Amino acid sequence: MTSSLWKLGNALVDRGLRAALTGVDRLSEKFEDVTRRGGLLPAAAGGGLAAFVAGRNPIWGAVRGMITGTSTTTKVLVVLAIVLALVLGPVVLVLLLLTLIVVAVVVAVRSGAGA
Repeated sequence: MTSSLWKLGNALVDRGLRAALTGVDRLSEKFEDVTRRGGLLPAAAGGGLAAFVAGRNPIWGAVRGMITGTSTTTKVLVVLAIVLALVLGPVVLVLLLLTLIVVAVVVAVRSGAGA
């Protein structure tokens, strides 16, 4: 008698877990559908929410969802902008430092010439 009750209890728990997992899978698929076809804001929200539910960082999930929601052309342009910024970043820094040096020399010469 006790054995059959344990079997019944295990079967009920098993079915309950399967039903819960099915519900979670359906909800996850709905979030993925929204992120695929809904534009940037719903894609970011869906990605963040999916990451939160999965126990990951929702900010990175939102960023990934937003990137997933963009077109291929936009993705290529974003990658090119990042590469361009990485390549031109040191050049801009050197030009800024040279400008500061020139300004410091001009200020020193003007203050020395007036004295």
